[in-house]
Amino acid sequence: MSSAGLELSVSSFLREADQFKLGRLATEKPHPLTLQLSQFAQKSPKKALNILHQVDCLAINKLLRRTQKILDLHTSIQSTLKSGGRIFLCGCGATGRLSLSLESFWRQENRYPQFKDRVIGLAAGGDTALIRSIEGFEDHPQWGAKQLKEAGFSRKDLCIAITEGGETPWVIGAVQAAEKISDRPPYFVYCNSDILLIKIAKRSSKVLTHPKINKLSLEVGPMALAGSTRMQASTVLMAGVGFPLLYALETKATVVKHIKNWAQATHHLTPGKLVPLCRKEAELYKKGGYSLYRAEAQTALTLLTDTTERAPTFSLHPFENTQDKHSHPALCYLYLPNCKSPQLAWKTLLHRPARCLEWPELQGKAGYRRLLGFDISTRALSNRRRHTPHLTEIHWNLGLDRVEVFWHDHIQYKSTQGHNKIVIQFNSPETQNLSRHLLLKMLLNMHSTCIMGRLHRYEGNLMTWVRPANKKLIDRAVRYAQILLKQKNCSQSYTELVRTLFKYLPDLKPDDSIVHKLVAHFLAHKKMVKKIPKN
Repeated sequence: MSSAGLELSVSSFLREADQFKLGRLATEKPHPLTLQLSQFAQKSPKKALNILHQVDCLAINKLLRRTQKILDLHTSIQSTLKSGGRIFLCGCGATGRLSLSLESFWRQENRYPQFKDRVIGLAAGGDTALIRSIEGFEDHPQWGAKQLKEAGFSRKDLCIAITEGGETPWVIGAVQAAEKISDRPPYFVYCNSDILLIKIAKRSSKVLTHPKINKLSLEVGPMALAGSTRMQASTVLMAGVGFPLLYALETKATVVKHIKNWAQATHHLTPGKLVPLCRKEAELYKKGGYSLYRAEAQTALTLLTDTTERAPTFSLHPFENTQDKHSHPALCYLYLPNCKSPQLAWKTLLHRPARCLEWPELQGKAGYRRLLGFDISTRALSNRRRHTPHLTEIHWNLGLDRVEVFWHDHIQYKSTQGHNKIVIQFNSPETQNLSRHLLLKMLLNMHSTCIMGRLHRYEGNLMTWVRPANKKLIDRAVRYAQILLKQKNCSQSYTELVRTLFKYLPDLKPDDSIVHKLVAHFLAHKKMVKKIPKN
């Protein structure tokens, strides 16, 4: 980047930086229970898993206090469906995947077949963003409005806009458009304090003070991994929206019963049983090996969500696309065993035809052809066998009252399955689809977070390998660098950190840590200054 281009980028970001300085929000703060999470993951993975489980349980306890607000949403959903309207779920990143998952669960449940096509999940960037986010897309509120309108949102429909932090521009654009189009006040669902959001972000203030937008705050406090809202925030949001949606035409008492049963099952989980698999998978990656997750149609979306979210959270190589030449393989990939083509695999995964964006401004990054390049059919199995060494296949099977996990190395396929098998009972009368997927999601989140701790992909509970793909993540990277520098007695201004980040950004590789680069840069500078002799 030229000096002029660097200054332009830095100046452009700093003009808006105050609107993206989100460190005071609870979902961005380090959790006091997990300050030594990375150390535990490396030395005592069972302790790390148990702490992660504890943070999940605390978040769910907070959700239970919001039951009446959730029932208000249930009333709105029920009224919309009975009146001939549709439910549009809108999210970005983790909440985009959440929205697509809830639509899929609705289609799988088939409890109300006459309403099968009346729930539409929209992810920022379309279905292609399910497997790889479109960088910078979430920073454009006008694109949220455009995507909602192109999906056919009408005056009879209800929009439920979901954002973990409560400040995502794309989601805000969607909910503002919905308020203007529909006769039904839309819902804005989020996990932070109204007071702080109004103070910090003007875009959030416009929504939270709007009399014709319903607000549903599901505050859960800090994430187990600071800023990683794919964990507790997205779990609580999936439950807070999912239960009133999937039991839309049933009684409020039924909704409450299922929420309580799921909470009970969560408290009785035994994540420590995952330790052998955590050790196995982490060791595999350390030795240059790769994994392949086998995903049955029922569980595929939940498995894909966790595996694909590892890349942006921990700055790993994302899922490779067959249309890219010389792309580096992702540490883990996923396939559907009964699908022989990518077209069938994606339709099976989504339980409907794909909805992609063919916008010229996206230059094919979000189109259907691009989606098919992420080949999650049985071809992925043969490709991985050919091109990746030391391949381990991992099966997560979701039963009515348990999760079963087993794995085998392809070079040692005849190894005894019983030696590589884990069973985790749910210990609850709850056997409904959403509850079981939420339990599976939490186990996967704990598992992948423990693995990444063993691979040194975060420090303490700071997401030091965050990839600065949008303005919010640029601010997060700068804040975490400031924290680490302060721990090393090296203070640095926000502006200088931003300037240095933009300097490194053009050459940043998928598996580089921008936070560590910033820390190393300023520590080296501090040493040089000390060496300069004083006159």
